[in-house]
Amino acid sequence: MSCGIFDPTQCVLDVVETVNDFSAELFWQLATAPLTLVGIAGIAIVAYAVAHVPFVEKFIPVTAPFIRSAQIVCLVCAAALIFLIGHRAADQRAELERVRSDLAWSQFQLGNQSKSAADAADLKADAEAKGQEARSKLSVYQEKFGNDPHAAVCPPRPGVVDWVHVLQRRKQAARTVAAKPKRGLVARLRRSGAERR
Repeated sequence: MSCGIFDPTQCVLDVVETVNDFSAELFWQLATAPLTLVGIAGIAIVAYAVAHVPFVEKFIPVTAPFIRSAQIVCLVCAAALIFLIGHRAADQRAELERVRSDLAWSQFQLGNQSKSAADAADLKADAEAKGQEARSKLSVYQEKFGNDPHAAVCPPRPGVVDWVHVLQRRKQAARTVAAKPKRGLVARLRRSGAERR
């Protein structure tokens, strides 16, 4: 039910639809209830007895004028009974299908969860195997070099780092000098190809 502030007609229609759905469901539950079906079957049996059993007319003469009416009531009750039993059976079949569908969905979800759990267990086993392999490599490294993380690194000789910095500065300075074009009238003339007089 979606009652909007700006749409009162839709609100009224939703309320009416909800009441109709509820009353229809209630009607069909009452109409297909076992007590109702037994009552209709009892009326049909009594009407059949009045319409078709000859000794009822002899023992109860009051029923003689109602023979034709009893035949109609018997037919109507039989038709209603057949229809209501069919509707109840159809409802039970639909409910059974819904339950089967829910069960199949639950089994599908359980299957996916068990498959995911199995995949997670496989991934965990792989991760543990890789972790064990890394730990064994680390233990081999520690046996070889000890626990000092700088043991395998050779420190550079004093002054090497400064020397590398000086070389880098010289290369950068040489690039900047080569990149600057010469300014002046002579340089422009030489670039343009004119000769000096």
